[in-house]
Amino acid sequence: LVFLVGCDPPSRSLTVEVTGREFRWHIRYPGPDGRLGTADDIRALGDLHVPAHTKVTVRLTSEDYVYTFGLPHIGAKEIAVPEMFFFIAFKTGSDGVFEVLGDQLCGYAHEDLTASLVVQSRADFEAWLYQKKAEVN
Repeated sequence: LVFLVGCDPPSRSLTVEVTGREFRWHIRYPGPDGRLGTADDIRALGDLHVPAHTKVTVRLTSEDYVYTFGLPHIGAKEIAVPEMFFFIAFKTGSDGVFEVLGDQLCGYAHEDLTASLVVQSRADFEAWLYQKKAEVN
């Protein structure tokens, strides 16, 4: 994986919003309209699924505390802060499962902040999204 860390997401990338809330990662994917923040968004908890060979931007925020979100296999770490947005952008390679390390600044361990980055084929990713959308309806 190749990564870029900064405040501006790259153009033409899959943007996924990851929100820390109650010591868990709440993840929102754009629905069929391709835009975040609309009625057709797809929601998930925990693991972050993304397609292989794609530019991905993770838009980080929080609803309650200050968290950190780390992808140690690429040396990326960023904070999630209430009412603010920070970004981690990277390009995925081949399929694989990688560790996501989360932390909060309260001094206690919260196991639900540890997750996986699941990089999968475009077809498998689309099938996974379809399944998540069906779970909500």
